[in-house]
Amino acid sequence: MADESRREAEQLFAKFSESDGLVILPQRRLDDGRGVYEKGLIDLVKDLRDEGITVSWADVPAQRAYLEKRSAAEVVWGALLGVPSGVVSSVIYAALGRWFSRDTHRAGSVRLGIVRETTFPDGTTTREWLDFDGNGDEVAALVKASAPHSLPPEKEDD
Repeated sequence: MADESRREAEQLFAKFSESDGLVILPQRRLDDGRGVYEKGLIDLVKDLRDEGITVSWADVPAQRAYLEKRSAAEVVWGALLGVPSGVVSSVIYAALGRWFSRDTHRAGSVRLGIVRETTFPDGTTTREWLDFDGNGDEVAALVKASAPHSLPPEKEDD
């Protein structure tokens, strides 16, 4: 991802608060200003919300365009996510790890970018980029390992 796109994503993420939870960021913008999102994010958002995690889209529905990849040569699943600071971030990392390690995602090629926000006691906030590439299992392990706090116990899949 180009530095300009990263700066735009960080600026967009900065407009959200911790109460907005996980923020789904666009991969890029179309000429008409709509944000481009991987179509698979719809399932991710639904599943995370079912687990009780607050998820927000950076763009309202009318300002979203969805991309669906079908070629074996392409990355099958890609996303940019903004993870807020605080206790909720550990829950988000654990849920993302579980989601990518499910049977339906574990073998597919995944490219995931996360803007991780950290707020310090003095009120200073920093944001750093974490990039993950690999199959679903590999990305799940990397996401879990990069959590800023200890993760809650694993929840059994139904």
